[in-house]
Amino acid sequence: VPSSGPAAGGTEVTVEGSNFGPSAGSVSVSLGETACTSLTLVSHTSAVCTSAVGVGSGHDVSVTVGSQAGSLSSGWQYDAPVVASITPDHSGTEGAAVQIAGSNFGPAATPAAVAVGETSCSDASVVSDSSVTCTVGAGIDAGHAVSVTVEQQAGSLAAAFSYEAPTVSGVVPSSGPAAGGTEVTVEGSNFGP
Repeated sequence: VPSSGPAAGGTEVTVEGSNFGPSAGSVSVSLGETACTSLTLVSHTSAVCTSAVGVGSGHDVSVTVGSQAGSLSSGWQYDAPVVASITPDHSGTEGAAVQIAGSNFGPAATPAAVAVGETSCSDASVVSDSSVTCTVGAGIDAGHAVSVTVEQQAGSLAAAFSYEAPTVSGVVPSSGPAAGGTEVTVEGSNFGP
């Protein structure tokens, strides 16, 4: 208790069961594959540990006493990513490098997938538990959701990113016959991918 906590770790977790042994020196507790960062044996039926940094859900909680172990299947999960903002929050239709701020992204170098609307970002990289960078691909329209997925857990922020509207800077030639048929070049920016 509790059965979940932030990816940054530091959550005090009470593990209950039986036959935990007489002293803390012979006991270890793991949440998934990662050992707790600290452990206090309260009694033969209770231990308090501090969660380490991690990501994902469905982690077994394991208690090892000497050479024997017991576990609770899928007893622990880290909180899903939370997307708070994206900088910059707009770009031309060619896309741009962006930084996403939030929480529960996990430690640096954790594999992550980032999408803006229906388009996946390239070069997604977890910088820290609160920062992800990536390159938004080319696109059009405004009001795209931004989502970050880490270990099959996702978080998103609605209407967070927009591509800039088209601008027209010139038309060549600027006139033609009334009968039509003149090939016209329209110049400007943000005409789309």
